Amino acid sequence: MAKVIAIFSMGFVLVLSALGLSTVTRDLAFEIPATEIGHFDGYMYQVPLKNRFVWPWQPLNDHQFSPRRSDLVLYQDERQLGPPHALHDDIKQRGGGLYSHWGRYLYFASSDNTDPSSNGRRYHGTLTTVISPQLLREIAQIGGAFLLLGVGLLVWLHRRVLAVFIQQTACDLRVRAPDYAWAVAIPAIASFVASFLLPPVWNGSDSVIWLRWQWHWIPHHPPIYPAFMTLAKEWSNSATSVVQFVSVIQHTATVLAIAYLASALRERWKILTLSTAATVGAAFGLYAQGLYTEGLATAFFLVFLGAVLRLHRGGPTLRMLAMLALALLTASLTRHAYLFFAVVPVVYLGVAGLVSRDAPWRVSLRSVSVIIALVGSVTLANNLVVRYACVMLDSQCISIVGRAGVYRMQDAYALVPEPQREAWLRTLVERAPDRLVAAAIPLMVTTPNPWTGPRDAIGLDIRFAGQSEDRLMNAGFESFLLWPDRFVLLQWWRQLQLAVLGPGTPDYCRGYPSCVFEDSARSVETVFPADSRSVAAVSGTGADDPAMGAVYRALEQHVVTRVADWLLPLVPARRVLFLTFSLLLGLAAMLRVRDSGFTVLLLALWSGAVVYALALTLVTVVLPRYVLPIDNVLWVVNGIALVALLAQRDPLQREPG
Repeated sequence: MAKVIAIFSMGFVLVLSALGLSTVTRDLAFEIPATEIGHFDGYMYQVPLKNRFVWPWQPLNDHQFSPRRSDLVLYQDERQLGPPHALHDDIKQRGGGLYSHWGRYLYFASSDNTDPSSNGRRYHGTLTTVISPQLLREIAQIGGAFLLLGVGLLVWLHRRVLAVFIQQTACDLRVRAPDYAWAVAIPAIASFVASFLLPPVWNGSDSVIWLRWQWHWIPHHPPIYPAFMTLAKEWSNSATSVVQFVSVIQHTATVLAIAYLASALRERWKILTLSTAATVGAAFGLYAQGLYTEGLATAFFLVFLGAVLRLHRGGPTLRMLAMLALALLTASLTRHAYLFFAVVPVVYLGVAGLVSRDAPWRVSLRSVSVIIALVGSVTLANNLVVRYACVMLDSQCISIVGRAGVYRMQDAYALVPEPQREAWLRTLVERAPDRLVAAAIPLMVTTPNPWTGPRDAIGLDIRFAGQSEDRLMNAGFESFLLWPDRFVLLQWWRQLQLAVLGPGTPDYCRGYPSCVFEDSARSVETVFPADSRSVAAVSGTGADDPAMGAVYRALEQHVVTRVADWLLPLVPARRVLFLTFSLLLGLAAMLRVRDSGFTVLLLALWSGAVVYALALTLVTVVLPRYVLPIDNVLWVVNGIALVALLAQRDPLQREPG
């Protein structure tokens, strides 16, 4: 066992060393001798940079998957040139100081389009160098190999225990096979209907992004879904086959997750009731019928909720805590915001310990300590996996929360009466942590097209040469978010209302089902045709034909969709009724059962929904599908509460036999 620990330790040391070294940088100032400047084409000249660095240092350069990564700043005499990251055709044809640091070369034009190798000007620059990505990748690979070896040896050493566990699991599956069949029935029927009667559903340009996915884009998304889509694309080059393959996997994962959740109960009518409620909460599996992150994230989250129910039923056993941690980790690696649901087991074990009759304070402290350690481990593992992926792919791990934050800033700015806007913006600028962020904030607030407009405007301004647009937007959003201004608070309150009462309207996204079909119609009618690359990406799926939009609009108007919208509402009027019904149903179950543990379970699940809603309003904009985890929880609570009312007891209590 000591050798296994040593192997694990060596693996962790190597992996952590690679991750730590990936953050080490060194600033470099360099001169460009005229003799090294060569004409390339038009006004563009080329300078090799690779000989200016001593191994293991390498420049942080742009490449095809990260075309704005380099922070190189170029000067002509003492004048700063730019903007950087220019397209090569623009440098060739326009010149005027444009430049680009691509690969190991600097491509640029002088400010007056003269020959920089003979015009007598001094050219020099600054940039950041990093430790060789190839070296770091090799260290990380060796560390990963040690960790895998350690896992293999650990499994071998405990092979008998593992064999007993497998036998017990197989025995449980045989004994409870009828129960699992009941648990599978409803979600399987819903998935069957979606798979065979509905076309694939689409999510605007996001769906095309998944079909065009490249590994190097991972820093913009948690890694599980990108990896899943990349593997799906390697399995088939046909978009139709990819969509079919992905849908089958997502439907299967959702069905099995609901079965795991519902089988936490014992009697078949109880299992069927909870399975039906969970199927409704999962939007009938509609998100599994397309290229949505929710197609996998919902399945992982339902497994997490199933682990919480088993935690209530059997206590914090090692096996159950491991399942809880694994489910939370996979959910958060598919959508980071799911980490906020870690509050559920913390609240449950903490409050359950307090109300326990057996040394409540000691039980509470011990339980909460264990679960906090578990949550901390999951959070750390999430971060390490993401950073490991970035090292392996030579990509920068930079949060893009500021891109969504720009929407919030522009929304608040629109709430300010026009005569006060200039003063309001000036005050916000004064809150910036440095002059560069202060200069960028007006661009964030006033540039149209918030997702790409402010980022492009910052990139085209030579004042920000050498700066990451995302870092500037993140800092600007932080200055905005923590500002106790009445318009900021009003905007925050509006986002919270959207998260709780729904972002739909009577004319758009009345509920999740109609929202999925409306988005699909808009995708094939307007979003895809606007970009020839999108049409090519969805070729063969039917979505390359704008006339297909009529099919989705007919589905959106179907009576079944209309009824389903009432069960999964996204408009405030209906959602108030739904939330009131869920709350009253839960309270009635608490009063009927009169068991402190059952009450704590429902309160813990509700607390997760509340914390997620609060967090959702702080870190992003509220889109309809972002609200889905709240309804996952509410429908699980509805199912448990209904079973408790009918059984007149806690449906998760241990039962004889």
